[in-house]
Amino acid sequence: MRRLLLFLVCIHARSLAAQEYTFQDEWLDHSAMLSSPHVYQVIQDLRGYTWVATAEGLNRYDGTGTRTFVEDGSRDGMPGNVVYALLEYRPGLLMIGTGNGTCILNTITGEFEPNPIAVPELRAGSGKRVYSFNRDSKGRVWVSHQDGYDLLDSSLQKLLRISDQPWARDLQGSHVSDAGWTEDSQGRFWLPTDVSGVIIVDEKNQSVQSWRTHRGQAPYFQRIPIHSFWLDEARHEAWFGSWGNGLVKFDMATKRTREQRFGFTRYGDQSTINHITPLNDSLLLCYTGYGPFMVNRQTMDAIRPAAWLYNGNRKYTIRRRMMDRFGNTWEWGSEGFYQILRVRDSARMLALHPAKTKGALDMLQIGKQVYMAFYYEGLLKLDLERKTYLDVPLPEDAAYGISSLALDAGGNVLAGSV
Repeated sequence: MRRLLLFLVCIHARSLAAQEYTFQDEWLDHSAMLSSPHVYQVIQDLRGYTWVATAEGLNRYDGTGTRTFVEDGSRDGMPGNVVYALLEYRPGLLMIGTGNGTCILNTITGEFEPNPIAVPELRAGSGKRVYSFNRDSKGRVWVSHQDGYDLLDSSLQKLLRISDQPWARDLQGSHVSDAGWTEDSQGRFWLPTDVSGVIIVDEKNQSVQSWRTHRGQAPYFQRIPIHSFWLDEARHEAWFGSWGNGLVKFDMATKRTREQRFGFTRYGDQSTINHITPLNDSLLLCYTGYGPFMVNRQTMDAIRPAAWLYNGNRKYTIRRRMMDRFGNTWEWGSEGFYQILRVRDSARMLALHPAKTKGALDMLQIGKQVYMAFYYEGLLKLDLERKTYLDVPLPEDAAYGISSLALDAGGNVLAGSV
């Protein structure tokens, strides 16, 4: 049994020869790991695994590699290889929507389970495309599929087909893609559809607002395909992008509409906003077919983002963007799947180069300075204000790295080595 040796090393950063580095965001191209570079949706489950829906199967990424699930002809397995929609409707249970119905995967065992859904259009082998899932604030599951919109309970038992209700027939013939569902504070759903603009579904009052009922009252009440949508209730603003029309901001209080076309003079994929996400109170990040732009929410001025947000060598259309709970960004589209490891300004969410995050045992923050102890890499001193870090050299007899950190009365960092 290995003997454990503990001793304290008094750290004086000024007297040690330390090498300084600048924080850099790292772009990781995971496209080669996937069964297909054409990605429809990406989600992260409760255990931290990343699930990728592609045109050629379902991929699970665990940080080092992928496992692929494809149609194998089994009774409860994948009914089709084109995967459009994903939802972890219960911990460890993944609902998968394909071009041929749905199936259920137990993400803990890695085995498919019998499908509890009785809706014919959602059964495996139905031949029907499933576009997207959404779990509402009541725990129910909404499904947009080829033949309409279904509402299921938390056990995936059918409650009703919303699109067949007399008050909601304006939904018929439309679909909602991944991440397009928005539930407001009143419990209404704002649906950015593929052919009927935005449709607002008020289940409580059994009514809808659409281009049929509210034509001319808002720019999104038109028969247009909506590619992106973001609702800011606090500011009474609705932001959206329809095909080829750039970015539109509608102030619901003043009824004023403003547009930003990013200098594009032609209609097409390049001038289409595929995704909108807020960066802070004053900036939005918008993805066009030509790459990302940052937009000032007040002036509507658009600028190219900083280098960490855009790699000019990438030549694919970004469809969606997701921030995971570890502070990393995932981007995907028609020709690629990328992860951006970004250093956060919060010590608890620091995301460094992967080689610097394995084996971290302890962390000590003193103002804007953070010391991190690593089993293999030793001691790291981070300057959150300057966004740099120092590799602090260790004594020769501390060969096994640092296991614990503490601060003494004199302001020195005490490092315990194994």
